[in-house]
Amino acid sequence: MPESVSPQPAALSAPRVRCAYRLVLSPGWVLIPVGDSADAAIANLVDRQFAGLPTDTYGPQKKRLGAGLRTIAAKARRAGGLDLVFPLAMPWLVPVSAGIVTSEVRTDVPSDTAVALLAERMQPGGPNVTVARTRAGPRRTGSFLVSALSVSGAPIAEFEPIVEALTELFDVMMESVVWA
Repeated sequence: MPESVSPQPAALSAPRVRCAYRLVLSPGWVLIPVGDSADAAIANLVDRQFAGLPTDTYGPQKKRLGAGLRTIAAKARRAGGLDLVFPLAMPWLVPVSAGIVTSEVRTDVPSDTAVALLAERMQPGGPNVTVARTRAGPRRTGSFLVSALSVSGAPIAEFEPIVEALTELFDVMMESVVWA
């Protein structure tokens, strides 16, 4: 990063108004808004997942899933997130999970400076972190859609192909982003 670029807390801010974008989701993945409609979206998702299953057997799991998703959505909302994107079912047989948080960042600095500030804020020096621009580009001057993929699990060599596949899937989904 150029030395003349230094992050300033006032330069980047959390989203104020929900931005409109479209994203093609991979089969089995869902998008949950983290704003005011999060509770209703989570309740709907959990109800669909447990539809037709006996409440006495699956009730506790249903409650845990709903509570966990509400906690994650609240954390994402406090961090300025707009949406959570995650796989609903685990099609692989290894303890690796993935999730995406999408947010809109507004700034009054030039776009190259904004990208540099975002990159520094997202700590690209961390393990396996990259920053890439998509063809969607900036929505308007000073507004960027930012998505971050988190893949978690034990750092076991046999799991690396799953992590690489999830990262590639994320890249493909992000290439589908367009402003609505």
